[in-house]
Amino acid sequence: MEQTTNNLPPEILETIFGYLPAAQLLRIRLVCRYWRDIVIGDSKLMVKLTLRFPKNITINKRYTPKHLPAAATKVCFESVKIVGIPTWWSSFALNLTHLKIQFSETSLPTFLEMLRSTPNLKRLKLFCVKLTKLADEPPNFTLNKLEKLYLNSICETKILRLFGPMCPNLKDFYLFMRAENPNHDARCVIQFVQTVEKTLESLELYTTKNFLAELSTFKELKLKRLVYNWVEEPEEELVQFCRTQPFIEKLVTAQSCLSNSALTEIGHSLPNLKHLSTRFKPDFSKDATFINAMPNLEHLSLINNYSEVNFSGCQSPNLKHLYLGYMRPTRNSLRQYLNACPNLTSLEMDRCTFISWDEIFIPAGSLKLLQTLELGTLDLENVTDATFGKMANLRRLRLIGFKMANPVMAALFRACDQLRLEELNGWKLDEEEALKFAMQEDREWRTMTLGVPRAGGVGENVADCGTVSQEARGTSREEGGLGIFGRVRGFFEKMFDN
Repeated sequence: MEQTTNNLPPEILETIFGYLPAAQLLRIRLVCRYWRDIVIGDSKLMVKLTLRFPKNITINKRYTPKHLPAAATKVCFESVKIVGIPTWWSSFALNLTHLKIQFSETSLPTFLEMLRSTPNLKRLKLFCVKLTKLADEPPNFTLNKLEKLYLNSICETKILRLFGPMCPNLKDFYLFMRAENPNHDARCVIQFVQTVEKTLESLELYTTKNFLAELSTFKELKLKRLVYNWVEEPEEELVQFCRTQPFIEKLVTAQSCLSNSALTEIGHSLPNLKHLSTRFKPDFSKDATFINAMPNLEHLSLINNYSEVNFSGCQSPNLKHLYLGYMRPTRNSLRQYLNACPNLTSLEMDRCTFISWDEIFIPAGSLKLLQTLELGTLDLENVTDATFGKMANLRRLRLIGFKMANPVMAALFRACDQLRLEELNGWKLDEEEALKFAMQEDREWRTMTLGVPRAGGVGENVADCGTVSQEARGTSREEGGLGIFGRVRGFFEKMFDN
């Protein structure tokens, strides 16, 4: 094998390998040493992979891994103790663009020494990292290319005083630390945001009282994305903040309940809004007419408290994804709204209440571009009858936590020409009967596949340097489980044996 592949110039193989996804690159590098050296020596290929060092080790000045890929651009340290910086780090780290450290321990001086050697770093993630020997003395270097900073469960927010002057071109800042944490100093967070306000585009964090009011005074802050949680402040402060940030395209308020009137004002203040995720509290009219104040929405997620919501008269001409949770759409209002969403490709509903399946599947059949339909734990008065429109482009169907009669399931199968059935977990139905029906529908089901949820990633050992793995992984809500695949396989074996 090596004799054959050695006849191909590395430039040709590099070009061929460049078309492969990360998972296939991992397998390619195991074919032979020649191919392995090409993969780990090409930065354009290695950018698809993350180098993971071994867990449960202590890294000191004498630590020297074997077969270290010089072209690595993404590195992850997990469950390690870093007490010193090896001599090879200064040259190896020059190419790094992504650095992630999690469940690990090091001192602040050692950590800063690591960062000093990463002038090309673009993304830094710290998750559950214990930093010791904290000090307020600012570093004497900058990371001019750092654009994304993610801090999750760090020791205390005071270290932001160091990151402020160190990251002059920061665009995205994520801070996961609850405001009630004794190590959460809101003043440090506000000062940090003020330090980087000229370049900051995305802000995601747990906020405290009056936090948005403080940010409203920043003259050079021009956010495009805002995600915040557990806000105790009244909705008026968010409305006022949005007036000062007209460039916001994504707004996520996970725990704040916003009224129709407040959301309407927000829509008028944010003409570029494309993504909205919020908890919605309708007033006495039950209307969700705020939607009409957001004509550019492409993604809408609404969660309610099981009250009625009226979607009549609402239009979203650019909407591609819609999620509705914990609500009771008034009769036929959702049908009217979906008819006014011609570009919808994904529809998810969870713990919603309807009279019958018709309220879901008739409007879904009118969505010519619909590819994904996910329904979870719906409450229906009539579960035995349904009328289906043809869903010609539906590729993914997910039904969880409720009963669907077999005649309804059969009618649903007939309505979907291109359905890719990825998982059946949680269906309360006679699965074997449904599968038998599917197998009998030869003309309808030539493109149907039965499988498992997308895998959680692939990894291979690289000598004692650790693991090279995919950076971009497919995930599912039930990641890592085989779901019904074992039962499906057993059913087919039994059927063919007979």
